[in-house]
Amino acid sequence: MAIKKLANGVRFDTVKRILIDEPLGSDSSTQPVTDFISTIQYQRVSTPRTSTSRPSTQRRSYDSVWRKINNFVGGIGNWLGNHIITFSAIMTIAFIILTGIVFVKGLIFLYNSFDLWVVLLIVILGLALRHYLYSLAKIGCILLLLIACIPLLILRYVFYNLYTLLIFTTLVVAFFIYAQVTPTSVDKDTSVATPVTLQPNYFCNVNTILNVREFPRKNAQIVGHLERGDKVYVYSIDENNFAKINFKGTIAYASANYLRAIASAKASSRNIQSTHKNKTIKKTQEVVPSKISTSIKQAWIEHNVFQNKQKGMKIHIEFYTYNMQHIMGNCVVRFCYTSGVELKDYNNLYHDKQGNVAIMSPFKSGYENAVYKDFVLFMPYGELHLPDEGKIKLKAKVELWTNQASIPSKKLATSDWLYFWYGS
Repeated sequence: MAIKKLANGVRFDTVKRILIDEPLGSDSSTQPVTDFISTIQYQRVSTPRTSTSRPSTQRRSYDSVWRKINNFVGGIGNWLGNHIITFSAIMTIAFIILTGIVFVKGLIFLYNSFDLWVVLLIVILGLALRHYLYSLAKIGCILLLLIACIPLLILRYVFYNLYTLLIFTTLVVAFFIYAQVTPTSVDKDTSVATPVTLQPNYFCNVNTILNVREFPRKNAQIVGHLERGDKVYVYSIDENNFAKINFKGTIAYASANYLRAIASAKASSRNIQSTHKNKTIKKTQEVVPSKISTSIKQAWIEHNVFQNKQKGMKIHIEFYTYNMQHIMGNCVVRFCYTSGVELKDYNNLYHDKQGNVAIMSPFKSGYENAVYKDFVLFMPYGELHLPDEGKIKLKAKVELWTNQASIPSKKLATSDWLYFWYGS
């Protein structure tokens, strides 16, 4: 028997559900039973409250994880903020060391290119101006220190909290997506040649095979071979007797000891001729679209530059092509006296079909219309074949041609004359 004592001291049998201290049916039992039932109902109703508190506990758990990550990110930002000066000083010192290395290499380059007296002259001049150079160095170090602080300050505020890190990450991802999706109409082909577009000017006369290397060094990686009788286009030959050649559409190098100049190189024609009943039919594989055009916006010359240990000049051209998608073109620079007489070539390295001095480089765009912002050709001074004594006024002009092997060659554009002085 289960007995429960109510608040007023009356005992209640929970099994039989009767009051023990009062007779059945008594009016006095009504209120205690009612109180007991109300108590039981109250307990049943209040029981589910524990389950309704679970979502609040989960939210508190999520808030706690977010707070921990946020504090961790903020800790990184605070650490960066406390060490900005230290890192800036390290970056400045590293930059000064690199500058010193570049300066020493520059002196070595001057010594190899000119003479010891040039290096000594620079050193003496530096010692004479040492006080001014020291002041400039101090100002430069201060500026470097301030410049080095800028990226660290940006990082410090990127890691200010989790919100700033997420915003920065979103912006970076959006930028890269935009850069990948946005098409560009600029296609810059600088100096990569194609075998069918350059007239071979040398042939290989080695008895076995001639190694073609990636760089002009004897121990450079071998990228291919030339056999006896193979013809190649030679751009130039350096002082170590390595020839810069066009090999399967890329720039490569081979020993010039086993290359001989072709006496007369004529461009091959892909026109097909057939004779039938005394009639000659000339067939061409492709036809140049009539809408092909180019325009040269500007051209300029950069003097006294070195390339492959050769001193010369760079001719820069900015030009546009229209309706020339997948059509090979050729950029040609010709050199003349101011009278208009063209310079003559004497070693079959930089020349046109008439034997005049010229430098050329092919171009090919993958777009219908393209912009070449800075198309560069290099011309060694020695290949102008002029005497070193005195000064000679010369002029040069740029020409753009179609150079598709299967279609007729056609001049598309010509620049204005570029005047310059040669010699001392």
